[in-house]
Amino acid sequence: MIKKILSPYFSTKIIIKAFVGAILISNFILADLLGSEILNFISPFFAIAGFYFLLKFDRRGFFWTGFFIGISWFYW
Repeated sequence: MIKKILSPYFSTKIIIKAFVGAILISNFILADLLGSEILNFISPFFAIAGFYFLLKFDRRGFFWTGFFIGISWFYW
């Protein structure tokens, strides 16, 4: 019974999409760590794409994206 309730929240497809969205939103951290001028130039475009994906997610995607953003920003 619990597996039926929790299985939609732990879909691999949703988690991978949320991880990619979190990386796109947090790409300025990676650009700063790597120090590349090309990454600094294309970083805003990646962030816009990340926010576009975030707006297309449902509530489960919001949760996982927030989770991965929190982890990446905490590590930074």
